[in-house]
Amino acid sequence: MEALNVLEQKIRALIEKHQHHCETIKELKNEVAQAKEDKQKLEHKLEQVESQLLSQSQNSQQLDEEQQKTKDLVDELINNIDAVIKEDSHNG
Repeated sequence: MEALNVLEQKIRALIEKHQHHCETIKELKNEVAQAKEDKQKLEHKLEQVESQLLSQSQNSQQLDEEQQKTKDLVDELINNIDAVIKEDSHNG
């Protein structure tokens, strides 16, 4: 009879371990699902940030081009004014 009691205790212990393992597996599956969801959210945020950076880079490039055009026009204007002043001083 005692052997049956020992066997019953071991079977109960195995069942408890199995239930514990099942709970752990369920928790791990939930964590994996949450990690996948977080990954998708982060990938979406990354795409948004990359898009914003690209847009800002293009805007910055346009501003640089406009600054250069403005500088070139100002330089040309200064040269024209200098030429007019020289011409007036020779004629004058």
